[in-house]
Amino acid sequence: MSQRRVLLVERVGRGLQALLAGARVVTAAAAADFAGNALQPATFHIARWLDAHGPARSNDVALGVGMDKSAVSRLLKELETQRLVQRGAAEDKRAKLVSLTATGRKRLQRALAGKGRALDAHLASFGDHDLDALAVLLDRLNAPRHDSAPRRRSRSEPSTSHS
Repeated sequence: MSQRRVLLVERVGRGLQALLAGARVVTAAAAADFAGNALQPATFHIARWLDAHGPARSNDVALGVGMDKSAVSRLLKELETQRLVQRGAAEDKRAKLVSLTATGRKRLQRALAGKGRALDAHLASFGDHDLDALAVLLDRLNAPRHDSAPRRRSRSEPSTSHS
C-alpha cells in the first residue's frame, strides 16, 4: 500500500470515528425522546426493530438487535409496563408475539422525526449533488463484503483460540 493510501485510509478512519460518535449523540437524544426517564435507551433500538420488522417473538427481537435474550426480555417488560409494546398469541398459538402499540409507534415516530431534523440541520450546507454523492459512497461502504465479513463459529465447531 502506498504512503498516500495509508494516509487517506487513516483520514477516512478518523472521519468515520467522528461520524459514529456524532451518530451516537443524535441516537441517544432520540432514545431519550422515545424512552424519557422511565426507560433505558436500549428500548429505542428494540422499538425501531419492531417498527421495521413487525410483530415478532422475543427471541427474534434479541437476534435482530444483537442483544442477550434475558436483557431483551427485561427491556420488553419495561416497554410493556409503559404500554409501548403489547404481547399477543401467534397464529400457531404456541408463541407470544410482541408488537408496538399505537402509543409506542407514535412516540417512536416523534423521536425519529427529531433525529431526522438533527441530521438535516447537520447536512444543511450540502447541496443535492453532494448528498447524492455521499449516499452513493455510503452505500458502497456499507455494502456486504462476503470476502471479509466476520463469520460466527457454530456451536459444533471447535474453538481455535489458545487462551
